[in-house]
Amino acid sequence: MKAVLRLAMILLCTSAFCQTTSEPIPSKWLRDGHLVVPELNFSLEPPTPGSHWSYQELPNIEGSKATAFIADADQERYALIVMEKGGSVKLDDPVSRKRFLDDLQTSLPKNWQAVGDPQSEQTTVPVSGSWKVRVTIRRPEGDIFMYAYAIGGKRVYMLVDYSTETVEPPRFSRFVASFSLLSPRFKRFHSCCDT
Repeated sequence: MKAVLRLAMILLCTSAFCQTTSEPIPSKWLRDGHLVVPELNFSLEPPTPGSHWSYQELPNIEGSKATAFIADADQERYALIVMEKGGSVKLDDPVSRKRFLDDLQTSLPKNWQAVGDPQSEQTTVPVSGSWKVRVTIRRPEGDIFMYAYAIGGKRVYMLVDYSTETVEPPRFSRFVASFSLLSPRFKRFHSCCDT
């Protein structure tokens, strides 16, 4: 999970709070505006019609290749991080949540602090066994909130939004719900196997 959090914080720089360079999505991954990436076993709808898609190869962390897919919609930016090295995602007890918060804190810029106990719950959105997380991040210029959904398995997928909104933005919720795995036989750590 630490690697995913570091990637999520790297991705913060691709959010509305600062700028980094990303590449346009290859046409082979676009189908009527939807992002469909068979190589990474997922599809995702745009937040709004006419949203702009881009992607960015992220630094390898702990030997895992990772890619961020970014959707720009109006003044909002959402991301899907895909780590090719799989793992489990569990935040069902205070120890796991504290470890999550500690890992997040080590990835934050100087003068930023993750505060409070992260709010987390297991959910069936976007797929069964996902984890939904909300973390308050205190910055000198004001608090922001990280909303994330994590899916563990053969790969780790993390959908992320950073917002000044104190509740999860409905458009982000719809974006998350549009995520789907292409293969129904996707290997999950907590369910049956992929052959």
